Amino acid sequence: MQIRVDDVDAIHARALAAGATEDMAPRDFEYGERQASLTDPWGHRWTLSQTIADVDPTKSAIASTLSGHSGCATTFAAGCAGSGRNA
Repeated sequence: MQIRVDDVDAIHARALAAGATEDMAPRDFEYGERQASLTDPWGHRWTLSQTIADVDPTKSAIASTLSGHSGCATTFAAGCAGSGRNA
């Protein structure tokens, strides 16, 4: 499950203290998000996500990677058009 939070680092630390295990330490991504992944004591995987910068999707490196997918490069911020999945 992915949830949006105001402070990835604070929630990540609280989750670890409560018994979660770290799958991915908090890190910044080129598309303007800071994310971390954890697994709770019951085996549910959580991805914490926080917007740290507004990035023009047509100018990011990931947009060129997605250009092979119909509609993805130009609609990255809204997800991949018609693909049934989000970028």
